[in-house]
Formats: sequence, C-alpha cells, structure tokens
Amino acid sequence: MGNFVKPLTAAVVLVALTACVSPSSPEGASAGGGAALGSLPVRYQGKLPCADCAGIRYVLNLYRDHVYALQRTYLGAPPEHKRFFEMGRWHAGSSPRTLVLVDGGDGKAQRWRSADTGMLAKLDRDGHRIESSLNYSLERTGRPVETPLADTYWRLMRLHGSKPASEGSRETPHIVLRAKGSRVVGAGFCNQLSGQYSRDGDTLRLAKLASTRMACVGASNHVENEFFKALDNVAAYRILGEHLVLYDAGNQQLAVFRATPMH
Repeated sequence: MGNFVKPLTAAVVLVALTACVSPSSPEGASAGGGAALGSLPVRYQGKLPCADCAGIRYVLNLYRDHVYALQRTYLGAPPEHKRFFEMGRWHAGSSPRTLVLVDGGDGKAQRWRSADTGMLAKLDRDGHRIESSLNYSLERTGRPVETPLADTYWRLMRLHGSKPASEGSRETPHIVLRAKGSRVVGAGFCNQLSGQYSRDGDTLRLAKLASTRMACVGASNHVENEFFKALDNVAAYRILGEHLVLYDAGNQQLAVFRATPMH
C-alpha cells in the first residue's frame, strides 16, 4: 500500500432524498391516531411464514416522530441468511387500529393491525386480515436496542439510497469512530481513510479526513469517491437499532451503515 495520502474534498453532493427522516428522535409517552401502540419508541419482533425459506424474522422499531426501521432476515442454512433493511414513515390507517408503514425508498406501503399494545398482526396488501393457521404477528419486546456510535464497526449498506456496487475490491467500505482520541478510521473499496470527529447531541462532524492513494478502477473507484465525498459532508447522524444513518446539513440522507462484528 502506498504511503501518500490525499485530502478528501468538500464537494457538495446534491441527491434526491429517498427517505426524509430527521436525525432528531424525540421520545414520547404514547402514539395518537388509530393504532394502539402505547409508549414509544417501541420494538416488535417475530418470525413470520416464508414460502421458500425457514421463516422471516422481523425486527420493527417505531419512533415517536413517526419514523420506523425494519430489519427482515430470511432464514436459511447459516451463514446464508439474507437480511434486508428499510426505513420510512408510519401513520395510523383509516381503519380502526391499523398501522401503515411507507418505505422511504420505493414508497410501497404495508399494513398491520394492533389488536392491543402487545401485538401487531400483518395484513394483506388490501388491508385485510390474513386468514391462516400460521402466525403472522409480531410481539412487543420493549424499547429499541440502539448500538453505540463509538467503537462500532459500521459497514456501508447504502450510499445515497443505493446499494454500493464494486468490481474486484480489496476492502469493505466501513467506518469506526474511536472513542479514544475522537479518531475516525475506515476504508473505501480500495483505500484506507483516517481523520477526526466531533459530536454534540445528534450533530456529527468528520474533519481532517485523508485517504491512501491505491489505484481503484471501474465502479469501485466511482463509489469510493462518492463515499469519501459523503463523509466530508456529514452534519448529523441517527442510530436506528443496529443501523447508523448519516445526513448532510440539509437533513438529506447520505449513507446507511449496519453494525457488524469488528474485524
């Protein structure tokens, strides 16, 4: 690996917002509207049926400001579980005790019914109950379990709303914010990065960022450059369960990361 470093530029990246979710997350006593959710924020979990796998494990976090985060894991033979993350807005439906989740990425909606504050039952696409002897419900299991920002290996999952593509990459794009010394380290697809960070509440600044200068080609080079530019523009963050979302000064979503075991 080369010993030279190059400063990361501070170019502004203007991107259409796919999920306008504010980094602030006020806590509240209960939710209004038609859905009986009780105290928020709240986590619901359960395993739902799957036509071609062993089941789909749901972890659904609902927040007071009508933001939701959903992790779906399609269960197979380990380590072949397939995991999907989505975030968006929730609101009470027009029917009594219904909850509507609207994906911030594709705008698709899914509907649930809150029979009481302890359970959510999945409805079909038309908002009707699913007539089945199988279990289509999630159980309330407490408050969301939020991963610490510092000293966590954050693996890049989405960049400007899209899954990052690579070609023969040597690295997995990630960042780690070290509590000791307030240093940030990480990598793109080909190059290492380092710098400093500061935070105050939900604000986050990455400064003095620099990267190595290893050659990077094709899609990997383009995505890596966009990744480094995005980190230069970070102004705020939000943690949704095991996911970290970074925003620019205009509250536009820059990147989404998932907490993974440290390498």
